[in-house]
Amino acid sequence: MPIPYALVAEDEVICRMDVADVLTQAGYQVLEAGGSDEAMGLLSEHHASVILMLTDVDMPGSMNGLALAHKVHENWAHIDIVVCSGRHQPKDGELPPPAVFLGKPIDRMSLLELAQKVVKTPRPGVTPL
Repeated sequence: MPIPYALVAEDEVICRMDVADVLTQAGYQVLEAGGSDEAMGLLSEHHASVILMLTDVDMPGSMNGLALAHKVHENWAHIDIVVCSGRHQPKDGELPPPAVFLGKPIDRMSLLELAQKVVKTPRPGVTPL
């Protein structure tokens, strides 16, 4: 079975490293981006292999994490999306369905369980890098 890929779009380096560590434990190969534009560049290149994206709401780039989540959902619906923030709680309708919100600080066990659930979901057409 090919190794699933996840993208972590988070500008806080320590948080990004922590999330990448949890996702690696869950069995993912992790791509990391420090902002929305870098995330879109990585997805443009590797979208066929990525099955999970975690994005912070507040980060640098041409769009915030909510806009990034919508853009990813519109372009690559096979990618599950987790939006996180320590400052913002999305209102109803702000997240693309079926995106999930996690508050910060992120609970490692909740993220691990969510990531493992995503890995087990079959995705036709997803190819390894």
